Amino acid sequence: MKHYLKQLHFALQYIADVKWKYLPALLGVGLGYSGMSIAVSLIPQLLIDSVASGSFHGVGRGLFLYGIFFLFSSALAILSQYAYRRIALRAVSRLRMRIMEKKTKLPLSYLESAHSGELLSRMLYDMNKIEELYRTKLKEFVNPILALITSIIPMLLLNVPLTILLLVISALCLFVNTTFSGRIKQAGLLAARSNDALTERSADILSGLLTIRQYQLADILAERYRSANEDYTQKAFQRQKISAALEAMNKGFDILCSIVFLAAGSLMVRSGQTTYG
Repeated sequence: MKHYLKQLHFALQYIADVKWKYLPALLGVGLGYSGMSIAVSLIPQLLIDSVASGSFHGVGRGLFLYGIFFLFSSALAILSQYAYRRIALRAVSRLRMRIMEKKTKLPLSYLESAHSGELLSRMLYDMNKIEELYRTKLKEFVNPILALITSIIPMLLLNVPLTILLLVISALCLFVNTTFSGRIKQAGLLAARSNDALTERSADILSGLLTIRQYQLADILAERYRSANEDYTQKAFQRQKISAALEAMNKGFDILCSIVFLAAGSLMVRSGQTTYG
């Protein structure tokens, strides 16, 4: 967790000019979606408990309050999502401009020694990954944490033992994700380096078409491109395999949580410790 927080702080330094607009919008998205989930779970709980007890006293008032809470959370999520996307796009656009300005100020000696394909790869592939970070990855990191914090309070009020049991399973899922994060990061770095080589081979072919025809270098350069493309494909495929395995385990943990919740809830209902809702 300390590593993730350090990376988050490091990423926010690049958008320091809009950081205090970006963070509230990011938190608003998470809180809005969490509030919607809480409202959606509380409405069936109220109805089921009322049907099971045979008393509908106060149901209308409860539904009205939960409905207002759901609408408020929906409005917060929609407005925050709109602001979040606009701020993220502007931040990435400014970051692209700053990087382009720095590229144009590089000394001529560096430009002569560096390959044009490497510069192109850094401007396209790496910047696309950075844009993905600010538009989706940070949201995927923050939203589950906010959902846990905002959901645990009503869950503890409803049933403490069941909540603690689900927290233990969630902690196990977090441990697995943390364990796999290093492997995914390493695979991503290898894929990025392979993409540099692939872009260099593409630039060699595109920048020297006349030379290729004159000296009959088509087969040699094509073989280099095929080799670089195969290496990049293998690295990218390895990263996708690790990501797919992690996603499958997360889905498995979701199913496990549902099964444990149903089993433990059924036992508690039979023993009178909780209600059907």
